[in-house]
Amino acid sequence: MSANPEKQNIASPGRRIRIAGNQGQRWKTHDEIFTYFAALMEKHEHLGFISPGHGDWKSAINVIGEKCCRVRSIERSAISAKDDTRRLITEPVNDKVVYHRNVIDAMVRLTSGQPFYTQVICQNLVDYLNENEKNLLLSSDLKLIVEEIFDHPLPQMIYFWDSLNDDEKITLSLLAESLGDSMSYSSTKDLMRIIRKNNYPVNLSEDTVHVTLEELFRTEVLLKSFDDSYRFRVGLFRAWIRRSHSIWQVIKEVKTL
Repeated sequence: MSANPEKQNIASPGRRIRIAGNQGQRWKTHDEIFTYFAALMEKHEHLGFISPGHGDWKSAINVIGEKCCRVRSIERSAISAKDDTRRLITEPVNDKVVYHRNVIDAMVRLTSGQPFYTQVICQNLVDYLNENEKNLLLSSDLKLIVEEIFDHPLPQMIYFWDSLNDDEKITLSLLAESLGDSMSYSSTKDLMRIIRKNNYPVNLSEDTVHVTLEELFRTEVLLKSFDDSYRFRVGLFRAWIRRSHSIWQVIKEVKTL
């Protein structure tokens, strides 16, 4: 959908249009924006708003629910189930692309089932396969595709990083360094050990790191295990931060703010 929904032909009979907010983005929401969306929804019965229903998006739910009296319910999207994600990956290119063993599983881990990032990777892999005139996707191909995304990060990824405060940037960089893969977890003590072992000039107390991890869990950037260890909700962000926002880069960045 374009930046201006009114420019879309939303009055077309039979069309159902939904304004979707992506999970993993930390939006600085404004009531007037959602008041505008509410007015559109009041005017067009078939226009819907889909929200992850957490973090900053909760204000969107509240504002639209208050302003749009004709809306019976506000749809909330959740991370797609693994089977749904697999279908999103395979069905559009059914019988045209052959995925080598474990490639689909790797894509699911990278995106955590989030449709937006799944579609980004899928579009890039189709372009890659067409360019190389092949239809078999290997793990090495997926690695190259992801590296290309990291070389030209999405605006959503850049916005996410820019919206973090200094403590969050340092903590996420340390966490990305500590995790061997997208399914591993690290604790506050693990991050403190990394600081001491490498003599990083990071002036964060253990309490500050723990509070920061908890806040990132609360805003659903991270997942938390039963023993208070953490990992990235979206594996793509772990790999991107590990590659493009190493701790030394982040230390230099925050010192120049």
